[in-house]
Amino acid sequence: MKIGHHDLASRALLIAEIGVNHEGDFDKARELVGLAADAGADAVKFQAYYVRDIRFVSPSADPDRFGRMQKNELTWEQFHILADDAKKAGVTFLCTCFDVETVQALNDVLPAFKVASGDLTNDELLDAIAATGKPVILSTGMGSDDEVAHALEILGTDRVVVLQCTSSYPCPPEQVNLRSMTFMGTKYGVPYGYSDHTLDLSACQAAIAMGACVIEKHFTDAKEGRTFRDHALSAEVSDFKELARTTRLIETLRGVDAKAVQPAEDGARLPMRRSMAVRRDVPAGTVLTPDMLIALRPSSGWPVRDRAALVGRRLAKSLSAGDLVTADALAPKGASA
Repeated sequence: MKIGHHDLASRALLIAEIGVNHEGDFDKARELVGLAADAGADAVKFQAYYVRDIRFVSPSADPDRFGRMQKNELTWEQFHILADDAKKAGVTFLCTCFDVETVQALNDVLPAFKVASGDLTNDELLDAIAATGKPVILSTGMGSDDEVAHALEILGTDRVVVLQCTSSYPCPPEQVNLRSMTFMGTKYGVPYGYSDHTLDLSACQAAIAMGACVIEKHFTDAKEGRTFRDHALSAEVSDFKELARTTRLIETLRGVDAKAVQPAEDGARLPMRRSMAVRRDVPAGTVLTPDMLIALRPSSGWPVRDRAALVGRRLAKSLSAGDLVTADALAPKGASA
């Protein structure tokens, strides 16, 4: 499966979730794209919600949030500019769309759609995203198994990555539950990943070790001196660089689904494997019995796995205690003393 030009089967997609850490400052949003690219992100992601147009929060049911979140809005035109900035910086542009109109408005600049955990049960939005035919990154925070299954019925399973996510800000380590990630991947036959809300990098690194093909980590230029919640659980530039470094290292360490002798082991097989030797001095003409034999390093003698075939053979020459038994030390089969 590909997200833009990024093949998820080759290496994990590392997403710097800028979200609304720009806090409505378009210049800051553009700056964060460049910083994320420099930090090793494969993709940058924003959030496009429109509070003033009453497409996100009810002004009567949650007036404080309605007023507070308006300052974080960017226009569709600004997102198009950010998409161009991302392309120039060499990273994939992604954006969480929270309403059908925004899905349609940004469809031409998005190679894939991200569904936020809060919209896991929003069938109208899921239908609109499914209609684009593009890959989908599906966060499953606050979701039950049945709700995930229903969302996948709408989106299909041939182009969806499911992300384990715990919608707590921050998320305590004991509630990260990374095994949900592999559970969903196996049950639904889809690639899987992890969207992080913890305060450090450990969960992301563990998810990579468990086979995650998408990692989403909140990203900021500075945690200190900020009041918006997401900054505290975001990675700063130095943190994200470390995440990128360890992600690629862990992928290398993880290897492939096979068991084979590694090139670095070639020289170790001879000195570290064993072959058959004699426990004590044994004169020529002696018929070997089990009590005379012992397995010793190196493996240049009679193979240990063929020990049984050595019993009953007659020695053609004398061996001292600890000598390896070699083919030329044996008399031909059936030879008499």
